[in-house]
Amino acid sequence: MHPLGALLSCWPLQTRPFLIATPGVYREYRLRLQTPTRTQLAEIELLGPRPEKP
Repeated sequence: MHPLGALLSCWPLQTRPFLIATPGVYREYRLRLQTPTRTQLAEIELLGPRPEKP
């Protein structure tokens, strides 16, 4: 398998979208990771709402 193919095949396992329980305009957000073992986080991406379909 091409190295890029291996990278792309694992992407769905690495990307996990979550919803904010109470969305609103806030000055800051806090991210809490609750795992039974030590965890490393390389990157987060904050997404806006999906645009409504016409």
